Amino acid sequence: MKRYTLQMLIHDARVFNQLRMEYRRDKKNRRGAAAGAWFSRYLAGLRRRARV
Repeated sequence: MKRYTLQMLIHDARVFNQLRMEYRRDKKNRRGAAAGAWFSRYLAGLRRRARV
């Protein structure tokens, strides 16, 4: 069985931090896109009703 060395611990911490930052960035982008999509659908509906 391998020993869990300090080098391995540092490597795992870096990988975990990178994954955490990617997750946070994607979550933030998804939240902004969802709000923008809702707003654009709302405006499209208003334009459609205004023409009729």
